[in-house]
Amino acid sequence: MHKTRKIIAVAISAVLSLFFVLAGMALLWMNKTWGALTTEEFFYTITTAGAGTSKSMVQSYIKFALVAAIPLLIVLAGGFILFWKKKKPFRLFAIFLPIAAFVFLGIEGWASWQKLGVTDYLENQGIIGNSNDNNDTGAGNDNNSAEASSDVSAPKSFIDANYVEPDSVDLVFPQKKRNLIYIYLESMEVTSMDEANGGALPVNTIPELTELARKNETFSGADAKTGKDTLTGGFSAYGSTWTVGAMFAQSSGLPLSLPFLNETGMRDQDTFFPSAEILGDILEDEGYTQQIIFGSDKAFGGRDKMYRDHGNFDIHDYYWAIDTGKLPKDYYVWWGYEDEVMFDFAKEDLANLSKSGEPFNYTMLTVDTHFVGGYLCPDCPDTFDTKYANVMACSSKRVADFVAWIMQQDFYENTTVILAGDHPTMDMDYFHIDDSYDRRTYFTIINGAETPVSDKKRDYSTMDIFPTTLASLGVKIPGERLALGTNLYSDEETLLEKYGREELDKQLAKKSDLMTALSSDVVLDKTPPDYSITIAEASESENGIYPVTITSPETRELGTFMLRVWGENQTEDDAIWYTPVKTKNPDGDGEIYTVNIDLSLHGGVSGMYQMDLYWRNDAGKDKFLMTSFGVF
Repeated sequence: MHKTRKIIAVAISAVLSLFFVLAGMALLWMNKTWGALTTEEFFYTITTAGAGTSKSMVQSYIKFALVAAIPLLIVLAGGFILFWKKKKPFRLFAIFLPIAAFVFLGIEGWASWQKLGVTDYLENQGIIGNSNDNNDTGAGNDNNSAEASSDVSAPKSFIDANYVEPDSVDLVFPQKKRNLIYIYLESMEVTSMDEANGGALPVNTIPELTELARKNETFSGADAKTGKDTLTGGFSAYGSTWTVGAMFAQSSGLPLSLPFLNETGMRDQDTFFPSAEILGDILEDEGYTQQIIFGSDKAFGGRDKMYRDHGNFDIHDYYWAIDTGKLPKDYYVWWGYEDEVMFDFAKEDLANLSKSGEPFNYTMLTVDTHFVGGYLCPDCPDTFDTKYANVMACSSKRVADFVAWIMQQDFYENTTVILAGDHPTMDMDYFHIDDSYDRRTYFTIINGAETPVSDKKRDYSTMDIFPTTLASLGVKIPGERLALGTNLYSDEETLLEKYGREELDKQLAKKSDLMTALSSDVVLDKTPPDYSITIAEASESENGIYPVTITSPETRELGTFMLRVWGENQTEDDAIWYTPVKTKNPDGDGEIYTVNIDLSLHGGVSGMYQMDLYWRNDAGKDKFLMTSFGVF
């Protein structure tokens, strides 16, 4: 073989081998480093190009990759030197090495595919599989209807059906508006407490945060079954299990679910859910001055767009500190600057905000407790055997000290303080607990303006924090619901209480026209829903017959309501059409219709059912009105 051709062969073999191995190591590192990583988070991260990622995270991958890269380079150099003068062995070696590296990449790729649940994601988005099953909500031909339906509109997905447009709710703020200090606590969860307080550890690693939770509002109460007075927290539902997803969920009442593979997605946009109405928008409209501070790059995960587009926040990030001369230009710790520095900056910010006399929303995000292993300050305690446990303990004390400082300020009397873990930690080496333990994020409201109407323990997701935050400011919320969230001060049932965590996650993962519209520049129809469907309690059912009530705000003539019902284990072809009957309305406003759902017609299977409400006119034409979900 000619020398030049050999050199080209060596170069091609080396480049391909290194590329495949490094790509495979990246996937292996991801699987070993991240806990509970989802396809949604993975796609979101890569489409935002990982801007603002911590240098320590990059260094972690480089160190991990070098474990394979260095031996590979040694093998490459040794093999080509050994076989340089042997024509056939040289060719075999040049071909075999990149093939072996590609096989390694394929194995890691398949493992990552399984871990991320990519197949389920693609099916939920309607990209593969039966398109009629995208949301289990399709309204096609019906074989069980006594009268064939023509012109049947498509019913809504779970998200679409349960979404309450914030713009459609007449929020009432108090005459004297309260300030809000909202502190996102990176990776902070109830799990870090001891078992007596509801955690999973033998020793409490966050005693100060536990004490704050005990003295303030957590919506925990006594457990109805066990009677134990343990602390609870927020369930991180699908689309809210990473930092940006969590911040969006808590301020919008929605999962961060993007149609990445669709043309209408946010991938190429310079906006962040432009059509959504979230907490920052609402407070901006009410005259609040808004700032957010975090010790990292504001561009990470598109946070700059979210807080720019929704509330016009003044963002104090790592580069703000460098540009304003608050830190030396060569200063860089962990993700930028550590929490100790951030709390000092925050005290200055709050002192300035409080002088204006205008209501303010000051939002913070801690970073020391980020995985992997967290950042241990020089003055952090060395109480526990593991570094991460000591980081958690240090953060607990630091946050509690900052809250104590807030309580001493003149503005505190008219200020609500919220401490909220963003999501459960992704550090796979920290917790070694039984899989049956229900991990929840830490959540506490301090000095809120409201008192819960009930002392029962609430089962809630972090999406419920959105309306609850407004209620803690003394805002009255007609209907007690915004987006997919429920005001926890009320006795209104949360979606988590209604459907359970498995069903809620399953439904949130499915494609939603609403989320597609919110992530694009589409202007949504702000008309509030006109109808409601209410299912009787299980105790009121008899022999599998469930009474259902349909409320209409107006009197309708020349037609009838039709209710199309099928269970989660059925297909649309199994759907049953029911004809509700008008009954007397004791209130005199609008109309009431009732119908009995017979489970025997659905195979006698209990579970979650979808109910699509239509109006059928005298000509037999059906108009879709709304979708509701219920458990029979």
